[in-house]
Amino acid sequence: MVDKKGPGLPGRGPRQRSIEERKNKLAAYEATYMRHGSQKATLEALGIPASTFYRWVSDEERGYAASPLVDHPPDIGVNTAIRILASTKPMPRFDREQAFFRLVAWLGWGENSPDQQAAVTAAHISYLCRKHKAQTVFDMPEDVRERLNRALKVERFLWMFSPEADAYFWENGFPAFGRYSIQDVIAEITGHLLTTVPNKHGQGYVSLTAALKRQRTTAVACQFPYSLRALRERWAQYASTAVFQYIFSHEPKITLYLHPSDPDLVEVVDEALDDPEEFRAALSRCKSAQRALMARLDPRATAGYRFPSFPRTLGYQLNNIGDFLV
Repeated sequence: MVDKKGPGLPGRGPRQRSIEERKNKLAAYEATYMRHGSQKATLEALGIPASTFYRWVSDEERGYAASPLVDHPPDIGVNTAIRILASTKPMPRFDREQAFFRLVAWLGWGENSPDQQAAVTAAHISYLCRKHKAQTVFDMPEDVRERLNRALKVERFLWMFSPEADAYFWENGFPAFGRYSIQDVIAEITGHLLTTVPNKHGQGYVSLTAALKRQRTTAVACQFPYSLRALRERWAQYASTAVFQYIFSHEPKITLYLHPSDPDLVEVVDEALDDPEEFRAALSRCKSAQRALMARLDPRATAGYRFPSFPRTLGYQLNNIGDFLV
């Protein structure tokens, strides 16, 4: 029997919607809202559940952002950073530093922030100047200075001080909720998704919605203090980094929750990079966790997210705080 619905979005049954239908519904939203005067009435008129609407908007926003995973020379993408840090071959120290700060920026600012490369630049320069006790780039060792000059973009500095720059980058660093951070929130959600018993009625999948609702209750250590809608937006921002947030939050020797102004920046980076085997083991656990997470979530819950790729030569390794593989 021929399916006449044509290519659609991940989903099941007759409610699966085509990409074209999605675009038409979103395009009609503003005009429909003007007629009905409320979001609830508008979504009812369009025949769209609120949760579906928010997911569609999130997907649209992600679709217009450049992928942080790919290279934009001389900048490297997240996939290249993972490959460098997972390599068993000797890699230049400068390249490993750049890869490390690429992961720091990705985890700290989320998938779509245009400030990621600015964060990489600021963190790397801050680290090198403090490590070599240099007040200017010229005061650095010649080999470091040469490699740094090749990696810098003048337009980056112009943009970093422009009105378009993300205020979080300069004023607030990482968004935090008192004694814990948004990264702690994402890590706890991910841990719950990896360890909770799948719902048989959900065809063996764990419920992302239930995990998000749980994160706003006192049942968790890192409660999200805002609305469920705000948490969905945060999850959309950080979902592709989820397993890294979870795994590295339990790594005693590797810290990726960093800011260029941290007083112990040099010590933290050196401790992480001085033990390549430990870093590869952590990446192996990330690879295992991502495979498990993708198997546990309904494909509709991961639609539109850009998850990183791991080298084929990097093995799978169970998390040292629990066997979550399915």
